[in-house]
This record gives sequence, structure tokens and C-alpha cells, in this order.
Amino acid sequence: MASGTIAIAQPPGTAPGNVLVASLSLNGASVSSAPTGWVTIAAVENIANPHLYSYYRVAAPGEPATYTWTLSAAATSSGGIARYSGVNNANPLDTPANISSSALDVPSLAVPAVTTVSPGAMLVGAAAINSSNTSVLMTSPAGMTERWDLGGKRQDYSDALQPAVGNSGDKTWTFSAPRAAAAWLGALKPQ
Repeated sequence: MASGTIAIAQPPGTAPGNVLVASLSLNGASVSSAPTGWVTIAAVENIANPHLYSYYRVAAPGEPATYTWTLSAAATSSGGIARYSGVNNANPLDTPANISSSALDVPSLAVPAVTTVSPGAMLVGAAAINSSNTSVLMTSPAGMTERWDLGGKRQDYSDALQPAVGNSGDKTWTFSAPRAAAAWLGALKPQ
């Protein structure tokens, strides 16, 4: 159902100092405002549909039960929040995120590698496709663990520990049917 906002529940077990990573997929609309304290990781809005956004936040005492993003227009959307412990609270990002998109229908989408600077960085990323149909399957990149696969506006979020400093290698999401797609890949810095 189309809405002008998207509300995402706080992950269970969230404690002060945890780093929360949100990923939102929108049916053509854009994010006009994020909840207080959320910092943009990536915004993929260079194609008409889908638009894909990611944010992080360091959890503090008294976190709300839900976080609400305001959209530029009513849109079908999906979103999730992942919770991580052991992340550097002063500077959670180990490296800037890379993005990729295709306005053409494609069977897969690769995001260029990020180069981590800290041993034990956590790779995080997501892909979205121009579909709301959950029968169009999305497969996470090799070596990454899927954390969610959402309907609404189709989105797959994955992560993976990268023990050594250096190039992560390109990460490719694959789709069971060709679709326009957007994706982002970043890394979290350990404490």
C-alpha cells in the first residue's frame, strides 16, 4: 500500500552503543526527511525506479520503538533495520559506500568493491528491484549472509565479515527475472 511515510521498528535487543543500519526501497519517490540522528550512507536515485537509501545511527538510551522516514510522495516501499555491536561509535563507517544502478531490465547487478581500512570490518549492502512481486527471487552476493528479503518494494539486505584489510571484490545480487535495479555496498568500522 502506498504511503507518504515509512515506519520501521527498532530491532529487538537494541542497546546503547549498538549501530543501527537502515535500508529503504521506494517505488520512485524520494526520502524528504529522515528521523533525527540518522546519517546517510548512500542514496541511489539516479534511475526512475527503484530508489534505494541507507542510513546509520548509534543507539542511545531511550531509543523509540519505531523510526519514521517522510517521503516526497505516497509510494509503495519496504525497509528494515539491522543491529550491530562492536562498531566504532565515533566513526561507524570504515569506507565510503559505492552504488550501482540500471534503468534497463537486468538479471543481476554488481556493486563495485569497497576497500576496507580496518581488519574485521563488516560489509553491509542491499539491492532493490522494480517489482513488488515476491515471486521474483533475489539472491544475495556470494559470501554474504541475507538478513532480509522484503516484499512491498522488493529489497534484499546482506552482510559479511571481512577479516583482512583491502578490496572486498565486487558484490553481485541476482534476480530470477530481469528488472531495473539499484544497490549499495559499504563497510562498518570495528571498535
